[in-house]
Amino acid sequence: MGDEVARRPREPDRTDVVAGRMGDAVARSAQWRSDERRGGTTLRPDLPAEEVAPGQEGGERLLALDVLSVLLPKTAATFHAALNETCRTFDISTPLRIAHFLAQTAHESADYTALVENLNYGAPGLQATWPSRFDAARAAEYARQPEKIANYVYADRMGNGPESSGDGWRFRGRGILQLTGRATYAAVGEALAVDLEAQPDELTTPRLAALAAGWYWQARGINALSDRDDAIAVTEAVNGGRHGLEHRLELLSAAKAVLLQHDIPA
Repeated sequence: MGDEVARRPREPDRTDVVAGRMGDAVARSAQWRSDERRGGTTLRPDLPAEEVAPGQEGGERLLALDVLSVLLPKTAATFHAALNETCRTFDISTPLRIAHFLAQTAHESADYTALVENLNYGAPGLQATWPSRFDAARAAEYARQPEKIANYVYADRMGNGPESSGDGWRFRGRGILQLTGRATYAAVGEALAVDLEAQPDELTTPRLAALAAGWYWQARGINALSDRDDAIAVTEAVNGGRHGLEHRLELLSAAKAVLLQHDIPA
């Protein structure tokens, strides 16, 4: 079944784009940590052990809860501390950087409510998303089986083992920027001092979902793109393309309108 697809030269698909983005972030993170071990400088600031209370050293808030509640009314309270820690840790510290970060992460996670990748594709969706991987027969075999789909499309890439290993499902997209793949989880875990290979679901907790997004944001140099206010370049760095650009721009406009009215250090 699906022999025709197996024999056909495969065109790049959505998973190739994901793998390229994750591979770039992992490679840059490895280089920085190598620089640290040699005593050089790193673009990654020291990670706080935990969120500190307002008034304590390092406890300054970049985002007030009332400001965040305008942009994320359903999830602001849950993510408030995590987002402040992330913005401080990864130098997302100006109104423009914060606006781009909130707009992109809100789009990618449905306003911080979807923290695990949805792979519940029907047969038509499988063929449309991975046309070189699924013919009609294989799509019918895999349809509406998210774990089976993940293990197939993410096999043998991003540090994952073969389909039978279960790595595709175990290390599917999680967090507010949907970080994907065993190698990515390992790199993020090393940076955040958490064994995410052993505990992948930790990326769905507010603190690690936010910090992991900050890690990716910095690894791909998105602060510099935000400083230029280049929404298209930021979107491409986050998404690998321009999917959902109109909605991202709407969110960015709303974030700017709120953040630029408040006293956030420039």
